[in-house]
Amino acid sequence: MSSVHGIIITHQRPEGLQRVVDALHHQTLVPDTLVLVDNGGSPTIDLVAERHRQRGHEAVVLRPEENTGPAGGTALAMSWLLDAGIDDDDWVIRLDDDQQPPRDDIIESITTLGSSQRDEDAHVAAVGMVGARYDWDRGQSIRIADDELDGPVDVDWLATGCYSAFSAGAIRRYGTFDPELFFGSSEVEYGLRLRRHGCRLIAHGPLWADVGRATADTAGPKRRVGDWNWRRYYTLRNQIHVLRANGRTDTAIRVALIRGVAKPLANLVISPRQALQHLRWNARAIRDGWRGQLGRTIDPAHFGVRSHDDEGGEGC
Repeated sequence: MSSVHGIIITHQRPEGLQRVVDALHHQTLVPDTLVLVDNGGSPTIDLVAERHRQRGHEAVVLRPEENTGPAGGTALAMSWLLDAGIDDDDWVIRLDDDQQPPRDDIIESITTLGSSQRDEDAHVAAVGMVGARYDWDRGQSIRIADDELDGPVDVDWLATGCYSAFSAGAIRRYGTFDPELFFGSSEVEYGLRLRRHGCRLIAHGPLWADVGRATADTAGPKRRVGDWNWRRYYTLRNQIHVLRANGRTDTAIRVALIRGVAKPLANLVISPRQALQHLRWNARAIRDGWRGQLGRTIDPAHFGVRSHDDEGGEGC
């Protein structure tokens, strides 16, 4: 039987993290190993891990030397699990540090579906609750229609915060998340990478219809202009980088012109100051994405916000 290993990337959310880890003990399937990546220097994370161990489960705390973002934290945890010798048939599931599981059977439901689908087709490399298909000509994701959610759904990428689980064997063969993306589009890039290698990614249609749509409709805190600037920067930068890395320079140009330039210009009359701010950050995103200047090129903390609230529209 395949084992399941959980990953939580956390950034200064001690109360939320504790609630999520406590909620795991109500799951019908608790991960065999829980890897906590502390991206924000939380002083209480060791207490959370110890409390988890006292309940009979393994917990590991990893501390990067600096904030590596969701992408870097996921890559670090995946690499640690591979080095620990997990089996190729095991599942590595991403959990959220501020979102408790919507159902007590969600981890079991997702990984059971993944194992059954993989038994039928060895190319199945990932499974989750929510995902999307990708339009390479427009450089954007395509929403799955409601009438498709009556069974397993083939998708091109699986959403952050929606219990996406990846086969350890696929991680070992095709690599971890790209840590250089830092924030935004990391799960899109990873899904497209797996698809490029002939892998299948499956979304749990009935579970998606039951809880995924409601979660998507209510998720997301209100954000300030500065918050949007750094999110837009990383999302646009990484999107252009991913398109160019996959040989779609034509689409990268289209995205840069339409989303990076035309949209801010269209808002000049309505909100000139905000439009100019967006245009300035978009210009830098286009430049950095085109040149491949990745990593944490700007620090969200300079805007007085955190870099782990969600992945800027990629989440559940």
